[in-house]
Amino acid sequence: MCCVVCTRVCMHSVTGKKLMAKCRSLLQENQDLGRQISQGKVAQLEADIALQKKYSQEIKASLDELNEFVIQLDEEVEAMQSIILHLQNQLKEARDTLSKAGLLNKDRTAKSNGPLESHSSNSRVANRSQE
Repeated sequence: MCCVVCTRVCMHSVTGKKLMAKCRSLLQENQDLGRQISQGKVAQLEADIALQKKYSQEIKASLDELNEFVIQLDEEVEAMQSIILHLQNQLKEARDTLSKAGLLNKDRTAKSNGPLESHSSNSRVANRSQE
């Protein structure tokens, strides 16, 4: 156990008065330091809150900017998809046209080559008979 030694101090003696004055000054200093510490903590917390608010506002502004950018990109994508669909339809029409034209050309070639070939083969036969 702890042992406490008590001495009697006379409040009217010089030493007693000095001791009491020292206690009062220490008590006052203690109270002042306590206020400073609590004010310092409050001030620090207020500064932290201000920084967090500023950071939050910056993030919100960035988010708003990104949302606008995403909306713009979405509109551009829709426009490009529309263009792609239109070009796909044009390509299909062009292929269909070429396919039909290719069949017609084959038919025309066959019809036009037929008489020419028979004519050229007739002329070959005529050339052989003349020999």
